[in-house]
Amino acid sequence: MKLKNKIILITVLPLLVTIIIVLAMTFNQKGHVQESVGEEIDQLVRLQASKATEDVYLMLGAMQESLEQSMKFALVAARDVFIRQGELSVDEIDAVKWNAVNQYTKNQIAIDLPKMIVGEQWLGKNENIKVSTPVVDEIMRLTGATSTIFQRMNDAGDMLRVATNVEKLDGTRAIGTYIPRVNPDGSPNPVIDTIMRGETFYGRAFVVNAWYVTAYEPILDNGGEIAGVLYVGIKQENVASLRSGIKSMSIGNSGSVTILGAKGRDRGRYILSRESSLEGTSVLEEKDAEGKNYGEEIVAAALQMDAYQGKDIPVKFFEYTINKNNGDVAHRVLAVSYYKPWDWVIVSDFLKEDFMASQKRVAGLLETMALWIAGVAILMTLVGIAVGLGMANGIVRPVTRAVNLASLIAKGDFSQRLNLQQKDEVGQLGNALDEMSNNLEETANIADEIAQGN
Repeated sequence: MKLKNKIILITVLPLLVTIIIVLAMTFNQKGHVQESVGEEIDQLVRLQASKATEDVYLMLGAMQESLEQSMKFALVAARDVFIRQGELSVDEIDAVKWNAVNQYTKNQIAIDLPKMIVGEQWLGKNENIKVSTPVVDEIMRLTGATSTIFQRMNDAGDMLRVATNVEKLDGTRAIGTYIPRVNPDGSPNPVIDTIMRGETFYGRAFVVNAWYVTAYEPILDNGGEIAGVLYVGIKQENVASLRSGIKSMSIGNSGSVTILGAKGRDRGRYILSRESSLEGTSVLEEKDAEGKNYGEEIVAAALQMDAYQGKDIPVKFFEYTINKNNGDVAHRVLAVSYYKPWDWVIVSDFLKEDFMASQKRVAGLLETMALWIAGVAILMTLVGIAVGLGMANGIVRPVTRAVNLASLIAKGDFSQRLNLQQKDEVGQLGNALDEMSNNLEETANIADEIAQGN
C-alpha cells in the first residue's frame, strides 16, 4: 500500500470507527427511548384516569355528606310546614279506597283507609303533577326536595303514599305506592324498621323507582301512636352540580367518566353518562371486538373491591379492544372503582389511540435526530477524508521529490535541489539531501580538477 493511502487510512479510520459506533448507539437507543416514552405515556394516562376515578369517588363522598345535611334542614322545614297546617286527624267514617302497589314487587292489594286530614284539609288523592297537593308541594317549593306524607296501612307498619310529588315513570304522582315492612328478600326494610322504633331515618333509600338521599320522620297521632311518615328526599343523580361535574370530566380526546349501578334492578344500568341517551340502558350486554362481555366483568369486579379505608381509594384497570365506526380497532382502557354507600360503579375510560399522537411526535423527533446525526457523521467523514488527503499530500509530495533527488544523486547528477521551506522532519530531510548534493557536487568538481591536472 502506498504511503499516501496509508496516511489517509490512518487519519480517517479512527474517525470512521467512532462515527459507526455513535450511529449504532443512536439507532439502538432510539428504539429503547421510543419504547420507554410509550410506557411513560401509558403510565401517565393511567394515572390521569385513576385520578379522575378517585376525584369522583371523593366528590360522591362530599356530596353524600352535603345532601344528608341538606335533608336534615329540609326535614326541619317540612316539619314546620306540616305543623303550621294544623293537627293531624283521620275521618274514620269516610274511608278512601286504595289499590296499594308494593314499590318493589309491584304486587297490588285493595285496602280501605280513613281520610288523612291535616288541619282542615284532606290531602286528597291527587295523581296529577300539574294540580297542587297540600303540604307536600309547599315543602318542595321551600326546600327543592321531593316530599311525601305516608299513612300507616296496618299493624306491621307498611306505609302508603297518600300525598307526594315523587313521580312514577309515567310522570304521575306516586300516590298509592307503599313501602313494605319486609323487603322482597325477607329482610326488614331499614326505613320502616327505623320509623317503627320511633326514630328518624337519614340516608340512602329506594323511592318508587330510583335511589334517593332521604330523611323519614314518624308522624304521631293525638295518642302518640305512629300514624304515618313525613318524607323529604332528592334523587342521587338529579343533583345538578353532581351531574354537570361528572359529565364535564374528560380524559384525552374521547375519554369520560361514567356511573353504573352495581346491584338489584340498577345492576349495570347507566346512571350518569356524558352521552345522555345511554342513561337508563344497560352495559351488561355490551361486548368488545373479541366478543367478551366486559360490562358484566367490570361490575362483578367492582363488587369484589376492598372498601375505602381513608387511605388509597381502590382502583382496578381493564383493557379491551373495540370496533370503531370506521372499521378500525381501538384499545379502550377502564379505571374502575366502587362507591359502596350508593352502590355506584365509577368508570373512567379512554382510548389509548388518543395519546399515541404524543408517542408518534416523540418517535418523529427521534427519527429526525438520528438523521441529523447520520448527516453530521457523513459530513465529518468527508471532512476527515479531505483533511487526510491534504495531510497525505503535504507529506508524500516532498518525500516523492526527495526520492527522485536521491535517484538522481545515485546516477551522479548532483545539480538538483529540493529547496523545501517546511520546518518539520520532512523539511529537515530535504535540507539534508540538498546539503549532501552540495557536498557531493563540490567533491565531484575537485575530483574533475585533479583529473585535469589543475
